[in-house]
Amino acid sequence: TNKEMVTVGTSNFMSGCLFGFTGSYIFSQTIFTYRTGCHSRYIGIFIMAAYLCVCASTINVLQIAPLFFLGATLIFIGYDLLWEWLIDIRSKIFLSEYFILLTTFVAIQIIGMDFGILFGVVVALVEHVASTTHRESTLERVTKRSRSVYPTDDWNILQSYGYNMDDPKIVTLEVKGPVFFGSSQKLLQDITDEIGLSISEDEMKQIAFASPHPSTPHSSLRVRPLRSSKRSSQGFQRKIHPQYLVLDMTQMTNLDASAASSCFLQLAKMCEKRGIFLCAAGVIPRVEWMLRSHHVAYSFEEEIEMKNSMFSGGLNSAKTVEGKLMLFLTIFEALEFSERLLIRRVSLSKFPGDPNLRSPHSNLTPVKEGTHHQLTYIFLNVLRGELDEDERVIVDKDVSGYYEELKLQAGEFVFRKNTYPDAFFVVTRGSVA
Repeated sequence: TNKEMVTVGTSNFMSGCLFGFTGSYIFSQTIFTYRTGCHSRYIGIFIMAAYLCVCASTINVLQIAPLFFLGATLIFIGYDLLWEWLIDIRSKIFLSEYFILLTTFVAIQIIGMDFGILFGVVVALVEHVASTTHRESTLERVTKRSRSVYPTDDWNILQSYGYNMDDPKIVTLEVKGPVFFGSSQKLLQDITDEIGLSISEDEMKQIAFASPHPSTPHSSLRVRPLRSSKRSSQGFQRKIHPQYLVLDMTQMTNLDASAASSCFLQLAKMCEKRGIFLCAAGVIPRVEWMLRSHHVAYSFEEEIEMKNSMFSGGLNSAKTVEGKLMLFLTIFEALEFSERLLIRRVSLSKFPGDPNLRSPHSNLTPVKEGTHHQLTYIFLNVLRGELDEDERVIVDKDVSGYYEELKLQAGEFVFRKNTYPDAFFVVTRGSVA
């Protein structure tokens, strides 16, 4: 951790001032405590006391210690490091990066440590140049909407709130080109400037810890003080940040691990603190893998659970997004999801604005208490607005021949995983676990 790095650096500084030897991490201690699952601070106190006893003792510990024990310890440490950095690491890096790792390891065995590392650096530079498009990442604000057709009330909500020219609640930003650690901080600054986010001192410190270069955040990121909403002498007016931010990554060609953490993960955390729903769409498989494997975006299972809970968790459901990106296949899916969240939020809350705004389905015919919506009623009143003209003709005639109503008892299966999909189900009463 960063605290351990600070402790080692401070100790080395003090040792150097007293003409002593410098030190580094004790791999054996780290490996032993990690493998045994020990998380107590007492282990450090115990080792410190043992070192003091060894220093104060007149006995040479190496002479009385069994040689097979020392040899077995060294073999265990070497085996564990090789396994972790040659086998386990494969699932965390790209194939091209893994090839560089193996090339460097083989080169060290053949031409020695110094020249082997130098050879690996050269190979990494060549791979980096070959995998990039020599274009810097750029950010552009665009005006896009989903392709969904909404009822009049919902459309009015989107016009009044979602895509209002003065204060839009839904903002779409296009990210183009490769994003690496060198350009990630500038991209983060551009995004925060575009949507009017002010970075606090604490947030800048978190970004500094996540960045591979300690000086980068302080040189490229700046703490922007809050300004009055009134226009200044230069005509500047502080932007009001949106409630839904959609990142179009269709043209983002590459992303490395440091940029994923120092840019997009930090952006997700800042949006979470301010109640902004953040999502991305159109990511290529390489970038998607990087975002999910480094916990910048939700896993597939978590993503499905989050999307379902945001529509069933009530008005404050957007707060359940815990500092991560939510990914969508296309930009239109992401915009539709954001639009429906906004419509739900405005409809269910006492939002200041047009008093004529109603619930999205306020025009439905009321159903008698104690009954449930029949499928015919749902098709005619709820799903009809999502159909085109040809499909509406079929629905308006008769839909009773297109469905079958089932009544299942608790514990019965509606469908099973990995089976052939031959129907879709509409739950009119009860729930599915």
